[in-house]
Amino acid sequence: MSGLEAAGLALAVFPVVVTGINQMATGIQTIREWRNHRLKLKDYASSLSSAKVSFSDTLEILLTDIVGDQEYELLINEPSGPMWKNPRYEQRLRARLGRSYEVYFVTVQTLAFNLRSMCEKLSIDDDGRVAWDNFGTVKREIERFRMIASKGVYKETIADIRRNNKELREFTHTSISLEPSRRHRRSKRPLAELKLIRKHAASLYKVLMTEKAWKCKCRSSHIASLRLEARPQTAEGVEAKVAQQYSFRILLTVVDERCPVGSKAQWEDIEVVASLESGSLRSHPHQRQAENR
Repeated sequence: MSGLEAAGLALAVFPVVVTGINQMATGIQTIREWRNHRLKLKDYASSLSSAKVSFSDTLEILLTDIVGDQEYELLINEPSGPMWKNPRYEQRLRARLGRSYEVYFVTVQTLAFNLRSMCEKLSIDDDGRVAWDNFGTVKREIERFRMIASKGVYKETIADIRRNNKELREFTHTSISLEPSRRHRRSKRPLAELKLIRKHAASLYKVLMTEKAWKCKCRSSHIASLRLEARPQTAEGVEAKVAQQYSFRILLTVVDERCPVGSKAQWEDIEVVASLESGSLRSHPHQRQAENR
């Protein structure tokens, strides 16, 4: 499950639990001795309605420029719909949240868990209906509600939901405030990578041109061919581990005019990998034979 999909599921549970609590309050409003319970239920429903508005506002800020206005309306109206699984939205969300994404995702899951916990404690099904089919059941459920409420369980759960909302709001505002500087750093990465590749290529060229690189006296008979390759794009900047993946493939051959035409010549395919830690180049030779043409 993606982070955006989890947010949609959390948004879908809010009206379910609020509808169920309001149904409970309506069902006991004619019973005078349960009037205090009804007031508590109304207070819980009001608190959760406010939490839903807060969560929706945070999502609206988070999804600005990630989805269009019409798409946003479709998402909000169908919190369990397929649009919440759109990988393009998820990719943009990851880019916006950056290193906060995993923590954000866990917080949204915790929020959804707390909402479902409220539903289970109050016997509310997925459609927001309360499982009360007769007066005996109502009396038993209200007594259970009174016992749980006296321990402050519902208040604690609502407090947890408010805390989840606060954390999500802070993550969202911080990520958006950092977005311009992150975008600026990303715009510099291709140039930084190009400079790094040129630096390694220049180092390799110097090695091949020095006499120390050749142990024989027939330097003029050796040919070194550098293979041009597409370089990978990095998403999170130029780091040592990424830079070490930059490699150059060199084909070494020997030209000997004494060899008859059509004879096989020895050539060696070498992969040279940049090492930032030692400041050197490591090679991995692969000796092969090829037809002399």
